[in-house]
Amino acid sequence: MKKLLFMTIASVMLFSSCEKDPIIPPVDTVLVGTLTENKTLTADKEWTLKGYVYVPEGITLTIEPGTVIKSDIAEKGALTIERGGKIMAEGTADKPIVFTSGNDFPIAGDWGGVVILGSYN
Repeated sequence: MKKLLFMTIASVMLFSSCEKDPIIPPVDTVLVGTLTENKTLTADKEWTLKGYVYVPEGITLTIEPGTVIKSDIAEKGALTIERGGKIMAEGTADKPIVFTSGNDFPIAGDWGGVVILGSYN
């Protein structure tokens, strides 16, 4: 009886300790705030937008084909290209550029979108 009780407790402890730890992206792959220099998002890394990210006048954001850009879970990500800012992003059928939720099971509102501001002139 003691052996059965011990095995039951050990099994519960083993399986309850298998919770998935949150994945924290490396700091160098997180975009936040206003870009102050030209930036290239490479396809060999997974990028995270934390809150509103702005590409201001005179700055170019280049995104390589096959790049994955996720929205931060806590601070929903959105990308805004301001007037005079540039985005260079050309995906292909084989290597699309993907903007997506940081959640494993996305829900509405996880992602703020991409906004391109222009001139009405």
